[in-house]
Amino acid sequence: MDMATTNKAKFRGEKGEKATKKTTEIVEPPKPIQQTSSYNASFPNWDNGKNDVFHEKHPQYPYYSLPFNGGSTYKKNFTERQARELRRMQDLLDKNAHSNNLK
Repeated sequence: MDMATTNKAKFRGEKGEKATKKTTEIVEPPKPIQQTSSYNASFPNWDNGKNDVFHEKHPQYPYYSLPFNGGSTYKKNFTERQARELRRMQDLLDKNAHSNNLK
């Protein structure tokens, strides 16, 4: 009988370490878990008042029917002189672009 192992070392009859004893694990009863989310606890579902239509108190003067008092920012900042200057500059650019295309 050949006493060689896969690593080609001969068995000498030495004893190895003893196996450790099995320990019994104590299983505690399951802990209670939270059944609902914290969001659900903070914001309960009220079903929109059982699908009641949301009514808002009617203001004396609704914001959409108030007359506009004031002027526009555009009217204050852009004058007719600026508009003429802009048209003049646009015409110059158009002439330059047209003359460059002819070359």
